[in-house]
Amino acid sequence: EAQREAEVHALLASWTDHLIAATLILFSASGPINRNILFGTQKNKSVLNAQDPRVKSIPIMIHRPTLHEVERVFTQLTTAEKIAPKVCEEPKPADASSEPKATAEDRQATRTQECGSSG
Repeated sequence: EAQREAEVHALLASWTDHLIAATLILFSASGPINRNILFGTQKNKSVLNAQDPRVKSIPIMIHRPTLHEVERVFTQLTTAEKIAPKVCEEPKPADASSEPKATAEDRQATRTQECGSSG
Protein backbone atom coordinates (compact mmCIF):
# COMPACT_ATOMS: atom_id res chain seq x y z
CA GLU A 1 0.00 0.00 0.00
CA ALA A 2 2.90 2.37 0.68
CA GLN A 3 4.11 1.75 -2.88
CA ARG A 4 0.68 2.61 -4.30
CA GLU A 5 0.59 5.80 -2.23
CA ALA A 6 4.04 6.78 -3.51
CA GLU A 7 2.94 6.10 -7.12
CA VAL A 8 -0.19 8.25 -6.71
CA HIS A 9 1.78 11.11 -5.16
CA ALA A 10 4.42 10.90 -7.92
CA LEU A 11 1.71 10.96 -10.58
CA LEU A 12 -0.03 13.95 -8.97
CA ALA A 13 3.31 15.73 -8.65
CA SER A 14 3.90 15.24 -12.39
CA TRP A 15 0.46 16.83 -13.02
CA THR A 16 1.10 19.84 -10.74
CA ASP A 17 1.06 22.46 -13.53
CA HIS A 18 -2.19 21.05 -14.94
CA LEU A 19 -3.82 20.86 -11.51
CA ILE A 20 -2.85 24.47 -10.73
CA ALA A 21 -4.34 25.66 -14.03
CA ALA A 22 -7.55 23.62 -13.68
CA THR A 23 -10.81 25.41 -12.90
CA LEU A 24 -12.44 22.18 -11.67
CA ILE A 25 -10.92 18.98 -10.32
CA LEU A 26 -13.23 15.97 -10.05
CA PHE A 27 -12.23 12.88 -8.10
CA SER A 28 -13.53 9.55 -6.93
CA ALA A 29 -11.97 7.99 -3.86
CA SER A 30 -14.12 5.62 -1.85
CA GLY A 31 -13.24 5.19 1.79
CA PRO A 32 -10.89 7.04 4.12
CA ILE A 33 -7.76 5.14 3.04
CA ASN A 34 -8.18 6.11 -0.62
CA ARG A 35 -9.02 9.72 0.35
CA ASN A 36 -5.88 9.89 2.50
CA ILE A 37 -3.80 8.57 -0.40
CA LEU A 38 -5.30 11.15 -2.76
CA PHE A 39 -5.24 14.16 -0.45
CA GLY A 40 -2.42 13.13 1.86
CA THR A 41 -2.26 13.32 5.62
CA GLN A 42 -0.56 15.68 8.04
CA LYS A 43 2.53 13.48 7.75
CA ASN A 44 2.41 12.89 3.98
CA LYS A 45 1.31 15.98 2.04
CA SER A 46 -0.27 15.77 -1.40
CA VAL A 47 -0.52 18.18 -4.31
CA LEU A 48 -4.33 18.06 -3.94
CA ASN A 49 -6.09 19.76 -1.06
CA ALA A 50 -9.58 18.56 -0.11
CA GLN A 51 -10.49 22.12 1.03
CA ASP A 52 -9.71 23.60 -2.39
CA PRO A 53 -13.06 24.88 -3.76
CA ARG A 54 -12.18 23.51 -7.23
CA VAL A 55 -11.98 19.95 -5.87
CA LYS A 56 -15.32 18.13 -6.07
CA SER A 57 -16.38 14.53 -5.67
CA ILE A 58 -17.87 13.02 -8.83
CA PRO A 59 -21.64 13.23 -8.21
CA ILE A 60 -22.60 9.89 -9.75
CA MET A 61 -22.05 6.22 -8.94
CA ILE A 62 -18.63 4.99 -10.07
CA HIS A 63 -18.05 1.33 -10.92
CA ARG A 64 -14.79 -0.56 -11.46
CA PRO A 65 -11.90 1.68 -12.62
CA THR A 66 -11.73 0.74 -16.29
CA LEU A 67 -11.32 2.81 -19.43
CA HIS A 68 -14.96 2.09 -20.30
CA GLU A 69 -16.03 3.48 -16.91
CA VAL A 70 -13.91 6.61 -17.40
CA GLU A 71 -15.59 7.15 -20.77
CA ARG A 72 -19.06 6.58 -19.26
CA VAL A 73 -18.45 9.02 -16.41
CA PHE A 74 -16.97 11.60 -18.80
CA THR A 75 -20.05 11.36 -21.01
CA GLN A 76 -22.39 11.70 -18.03
CA LEU A 77 -20.54 14.74 -16.68
CA THR A 78 -20.27 16.54 -20.01
CA THR A 79 -23.80 15.96 -21.29
CA ALA A 80 -26.66 18.32 -20.60
CA GLU A 81 -30.12 16.86 -20.51
CA LYS A 82 -33.02 19.01 -21.61
CA ILE A 83 -36.14 18.37 -19.58
CA ALA A 84 -39.34 19.42 -21.29
CA PRO A 85 -41.36 21.94 -19.30
CA LYS A 86 -44.85 21.07 -18.17
CA VAL A 87 -47.21 22.01 -20.98
CA CYS A 88 -50.20 23.97 -19.84
CA GLU A 89 -52.85 25.14 -22.24
CA GLU A 90 -54.05 28.71 -22.33
CA PRO A 91 -57.41 28.84 -20.51
CA LYS A 92 -60.34 28.94 -22.90
CA PRO A 93 -61.98 32.34 -23.04
CA ALA A 94 -65.16 32.59 -21.03
CA ASP A 95 -68.45 33.44 -22.68
CA ALA A 96 -68.41 37.25 -22.89
CA SER A 97 -72.03 37.50 -21.81
CA SER A 98 -71.64 35.47 -18.61
CA GLU A 99 -68.40 36.84 -17.07
CA PRO A 100 -66.35 40.04 -17.21
CA LYS A 101 -63.23 39.99 -19.41
CA ALA A 102 -60.13 38.59 -17.71
CA THR A 103 -57.00 40.70 -17.74
CA ALA A 104 -53.62 39.32 -18.79
CA GLU A 105 -52.64 39.24 -15.10
CA ASP A 106 -55.75 37.20 -14.27
CA ARG A 107 -54.95 34.69 -17.03
CA GLN A 108 -51.34 34.42 -15.81
CA ALA A 109 -52.51 33.87 -12.23
CA THR A 110 -54.86 31.12 -13.42
CA ARG A 111 -52.03 29.39 -15.34
CA THR A 112 -49.77 29.70 -12.29
CA GLN A 113 -52.37 28.03 -10.08
CA GLU A 114 -53.17 25.30 -12.60
CA CYS A 115 -49.64 24.56 -13.81
CA GLY A 116 -47.61 25.35 -10.72
CA SER A 117 -45.24 27.76 -12.47
CA SER A 118 -44.94 31.43 -13.19
CA GLY A 119 -45.01 31.27 -16.91
